[in-house]
Amino acid sequence: LTQSMLLLTQELLRSRDRRETAPIPNPSAALAHRVRRYLDAHHSEPLTLSQVASHLNVSEYYLAHVFKAEIGVPAMQYVMKRRIGEAQSLLMDTETPIAEIADRLGYGSTCHFNTMFRKYVGMPPGQYRQSFRTMQEEA
Repeated sequence: LTQSMLLLTQELLRSRDRRETAPIPNPSAALAHRVRRYLDAHHSEPLTLSQVASHLNVSEYYLAHVFKAEIGVPAMQYVMKRRIGEAQSLLMDTETPIAEIADRLGYGSTCHFNTMFRKYVGMPPGQYRQSFRTMQEEA
């Protein structure tokens, strides 16, 4: 059993290494990969599509078209979902005030954060935090 587990672990590690070192097959995929890395690294900063395109030396239209075609969602929607996911984690795992979470994730105001959170999650952040706490207490 131990040997089987070791072989399985070894194969998983090899598989991961192959995926990480595999060349990206085409220029569009390479650009989408660069954009995604940039968005992941800067998602908590105020971002515009124009700024991202300028930083990566491509046209805004081309960036938007390629990213949506390769990733499946528009670049700025990807950023918004990333921010909301991080906000959900912070609301569940910390006591950080909602205004501080909004500021940390690059929202211009708490009101805007509340609106976007409600749009993507279906409830305001305070209610989300409370419902998570209630679920934990019941479990």
